[in-house]
Amino acid sequence: MAQVKPKLTEEERQAKWAQIREFSRRVSEKLSKKFRELGYDGEAVSPEKLREMMLRDGIDPEACEFTRAIIEERER
Repeated sequence: MAQVKPKLTEEERQAKWAQIREFSRRVSEKLSKKFRELGYDGEAVSPEKLREMMLRDGIDPEACEFTRAIIEERER
């Protein structure tokens, strides 16, 4: 018969959530710092909004040049 894992006490559950919140805070801080170092300081936009912005600036999001630029950035 499968063994059932005992449920956490309320204290243990609260401690786990505190660990998760702290981990999330640290990850968020590190990502924010890295993005600032890379020069990304704006708010995130939806894919639809990005496409609209690209078209407005005369960039064809379907062009191979765009894909190639993304691949080049990933490989750096």
